[in-house]
Amino acid sequence: KAGFEARLHELTLDSYTIQKKLKENGTEEIVPFTPYVPPSSTIYHDEYSRKPREFSAYVQDKMELKEIILNLGVRFDYFDANSVILADPRDPNIYDPMLSQNRYKNPDASAEKLIEYTPDERRAFMHKKVDPKAQLSPRLGIAYPITDRGVIHFSYGHFFQIPEFRFLYDSPDFKFSKAGAL
Repeated sequence: KAGFEARLHELTLDSYTIQKKLKENGTEEIVPFTPYVPPSSTIYHDEYSRKPREFSAYVQDKMELKEIILNLGVRFDYFDANSVILADPRDPNIYDPMLSQNRYKNPDASAEKLIEYTPDERRAFMHKKVDPKAQLSPRLGIAYPITDRGVIHFSYGHFFQIPEFRFLYDSPDFKFSKAGAL
């Protein structure tokens, strides 16, 4: 027997915590309470769109010998998260990088001539695409009948597991709070 499966997912998230709007000085609250949606550059707003792909195929054969039944098979699994990881984990924040070469286009210039990268420009070089994962997994099953109603089973196999997407895509821009600096 043989089979295959292909799954294409489309995931989108726009999650935010409504904040209280402050006056222009940034500390006084506006009365009456005025809510606002914080920008996506803050820890209070996450958004992403991802299209992960899964593919698997298997081949299995059953052999019935005199006193034993064998199931032999192999399965191929492929997963492309279609996501990114940090290019340099020492400087993860694209909105407020610590390293000058990640913050400025010309880090060696004098202070008044420094030109900052935009978050989208930083995303292009501070994040790198995740490589797809593939695995070939053997399967072995042995059944030994001991009576007309009783059978001893043994099975062995390697398995491929994909994490839950909610954990895989949590905090897509690797944002951190500014509180509690080292």
